[in-house]
Amino acid sequence: MPINDEILYGLKAALERGQTLNSAMLSFFNSGYDRAEIEEAARALAEIPENIIPFKKPEKKAVLPEIPVVSSPKVSTPVQPAIKPKEDVSEKVPQRASNYEEKKNNRPNSTNKLIIIILVILLLILISAVITIFIFKEQIINWLNSIF
Repeated sequence: MPINDEILYGLKAALERGQTLNSAMLSFFNSGYDRAEIEEAARALAEIPENIIPFKKPEKKAVLPEIPVVSSPKVSTPVQPAIKPKEDVSEKVPQRASNYEEKKNNRPNSTNKLIIIILVILLLILISAVITIFIFKEQIINWLNSIF
């Protein structure tokens, strides 16, 4: 039985990433590969030295240009600590991501309570209407049939 190259290179790549051989084999098995093919590829991977396996994705290495080193005459200058200017605390403006906090308190509290009371009353009226319709559905259907 020929060795499945896909499994072989996949196991090799998993080992290069630091996975154990068992976890890589289990991953292939969970992906639906045949157990015998996976074991055969693992045996072949263990027998073949690493430098003989022909397929290896080229690693991308960043090529940095060489920067020439320019030597300058050594001049000793005293290093002075950086002096930070004093910041005026009164000039600082607090940063805000949004105006949410300012808009939140625009309505007076009594208006909010009135709106809530009206909505609760409306909800109770609608609930009682639905209950009434379920209780008197036969009478409502008969009345609508007599009209139309």
